[in-house]
Parts: sequence; C-alpha cells; structure tokens
Amino acid sequence: MDYKATTHAQGMEGQSLALFLFWLPGVAIVAGSILALLSKNGTVRRIATAVAGASFVLVLSTPWTVPASPSSAFGHFLGSVVGPCVLLGVGLHNIGFSGNVPVGRLSRNDRNAGIVMLVVGSVWLLAMHWGPLTPTYPNDVNGYWLVFWSTVILVTPGLGAGLLVLVRTFGDERRTEQRRLGLLALSVLLVGLAGLAVNGPTLLSSVFADALWLAAADVFGTAVGLSAALVVLALVLMMYERQIMPPPVADGPSEQDLERVNDILQSHVDGGGTGHD
Repeated sequence: MDYKATTHAQGMEGQSLALFLFWLPGVAIVAGSILALLSKNGTVRRIATAVAGASFVLVLSTPWTVPASPSSAFGHFLGSVVGPCVLLGVGLHNIGFSGNVPVGRLSRNDRNAGIVMLVVGSVWLLAMHWGPLTPTYPNDVNGYWLVFWSTVILVTPGLGAGLLVLVRTFGDERRTEQRRLGLLALSVLLVGLAGLAVNGPTLLSSVFADALWLAAADVFGTAVGLSAALVVLALVLMMYERQIMPPPVADGPSEQDLERVNDILQSHVDGGGTGHD
C-alpha cells in the first residue's frame, strides 16, 4: 500500500512538473512567436522573442527536468532535429537568394556557405537513419522523430515536384531553379526507397515502412480535411452572397437635368459663363 501511494505521489509530481516545464512553456512559445511577428511595438517584440527563446530552452531541457513524463520525449525530439533543420533552412535560404533574384541578392561566399550547410544538414539527417545518431529515448527510437522523418520523406518529393511545375509554368528563365527542384525531389525519393530496403543500426526498414504508411494516412487525411474546409467555406460565401439584396438602381437623368447639362456645355463651348447659379 505504501509503495502504491509513493508511486502515485511521484506520478502526480511528474505531471505537475510537466505542466510548468513543458506545457506552459509550449504555450509561451506559440504566443511569443505570434507577438514577435505581428506586434508593431518594438519593446513587445523583444520581450516576446526573449520569452519564446527561454520557453524553447525549457522544452528542450525536459529530458533532464521531467524525465518521468512522456512529454519529455518531444523535448528530446526537438533537441535532436533543431541542429540539422537550422542548417538546412539557412543553407536553402543562402542558395535561393544568391541566384536569380531581383533585389537582395547574396554574394557567392554566402552561396558557398549555404551549400556547405545544406550538405552537413543532409548528412546529419541521414546519420540519424543509418548512422549512430538515431534519436533514441529512453531505449527505443523516438516516436516523434520517426513520424517527423517519415513525413519529410513522403511530403518533400511531392512539394518539389509541385514547385517544379509552378516554376516551369509561370517562371521566366528559371531553368537552374527547375533543375535544383527536380534534383531535390529525386534525391529525397531515393532516400525513401533506400529506407524501405536497407536497415539502419537502430531503425529497421520494416519499422520505417510502417511509419511511412501511417504518415501517408496522416497526410491524406490532412489534405482531405483542408479540401473539405475550403469547400465548406466556398459554400458559405456563395450562400451569403445569394442572400445579399442587389443594390438599388438609380433612375436615369430627367429631361430637366439633360437640358441643364446641355446649357452648361453650350456656354463653355461658346466661351461664355454658365448662365446658371
């Protein structure tokens, strides 16, 4: 009985710590990011950025602050992917804005640095799949990372192909960008096929295949939900517009109005006054 009471007390304590060290900081990250982006007050933006950054550090530290809480697995996942994601984001930015852009073009050194960051970030992610860097918490592959990685592998080729079609259709002299988008989509597709065929030291191909199917179901459900939401919005707008009464139609000018306009025009053409008050 004492053991059960002690276990229950420890569980309640872990949930309380998770509330203050994970959930509330998570809310602060979202609210601070929104204020930092949308607020016009410089002081508010700086405070919101500081709060969001401190809260992000608290979430990242949950594997050490609240290791007994299941929420700490998400903090471990964020700490695992923040490095390669930052490298990939900055690298793609440098490469994209050092090409054929009308304003704000970056230098060749920035482009070379972007290529290096892109390569390092890609190798880092690949090492998480087939190398010794697979995020495991506490003893198994982190489920959040598995969902993230399978979704990236599934969605990126489709996005790359879609952007390739848009650039080819609406772009002007963008062949270099088209080749880069095609290479990106093909490379990620090959990585996904390799993940289905080659086992990693921690992640088996069968486990990755199951995660890929679940990610496909999630993506499909999200796409269906967004499509249904857009259809409902269109129907609501259509019904609302049908209920709006048409604006009243003004009567045409009377004979008296036409005569007055004619007199004014005649007086100006003749070079005289208006003839009317």
